Amino acid sequence: MQYKEQDALVELFVNQKPYINADFDSFLLLDLLLNISTNDVFAVIKSHQASLTPVVSNNIPQFSNVDEIFSVLRIVIDSEIEDLSYKKIGYYLCAKVAKVGAQVKYGENHYKLAAQLGLVTFAKPFTATDIGLAFYLTDNTIKRQAIKKHLALRIPIIQQALLLADTNTIVDMGALMCQYISQSTMLRRRSNVRELMQYIMDIADVPTQHRLNNIVWR
Repeated sequence: MQYKEQDALVELFVNQKPYINADFDSFLLLDLLLNISTNDVFAVIKSHQASLTPVVSNNIPQFSNVDEIFSVLRIVIDSEIEDLSYKKIGYYLCAKVAKVGAQVKYGENHYKLAAQLGLVTFAKPFTATDIGLAFYLTDNTIKRQAIKKHLALRIPIIQQALLLADTNTIVDMGALMCQYISQSTMLRRRSNVRELMQYIMDIADVPTQHRLNNIVWR
C-alpha cells in the first residue's frame, strides 16, 4: 500500500475528518475501499488505536433503516435548503402524519448515522463530505452497498469490539455497550450495532471473520 493510500485510510478510519486530503481523490478512495481487505483496514485501526475516536453514549448508533443514509444525502445535496436541521431532514424522511418530535428524532438518528459513516459533516451547516458526494454519484448500487459496509468500520464501538476480539476469544458485546449506556438503552440499540457488524461480516476476510466470531451477544 502506498503512503498516500495509508494516509487516506488513517484520515478516514482514525482521525475521522470530514474531508480527505486533497492529494487523494475521493473517488479513488472509494475504489480503494472496494479493493482493500477488512484486515488491512483493521491493521490501520490497530496501529493507531491510541488516536481513535473514543466511545461515548451518543456515538453508539441508533436508527430505524440504515438505507435512509442515501435519502439523507439526497436531501443534503439536492434540496438546496439553507440551514438544514434534523427537523427538516426528518420531515422529508418521515410519513406526513408523523408528529414533529418523531420527525426530529428520525432525522437526527439517520443524519448522525450518515455522519458516522463519513458521508456528511457532523457540524452545521450540514453538508456532504467529499466521499459523501462521491458515494452519492456512484450509480452502481452493488458498489455503494460494499462501500457502506466498509465504512461501518468507522463506528467507535465496533472498532473497540474488534480490538478486544483480536486478543480475546469471547467479547460480550452487551457488556461492552453497557460500559457507556444503560441496560435499557443497550437493548434498544443492540440490533443496530449487530446489523452494522453483520455488514462487516458480509465483506470480511478470514482474520476479520475470526474476530467477529469472538464477539457474542448474551
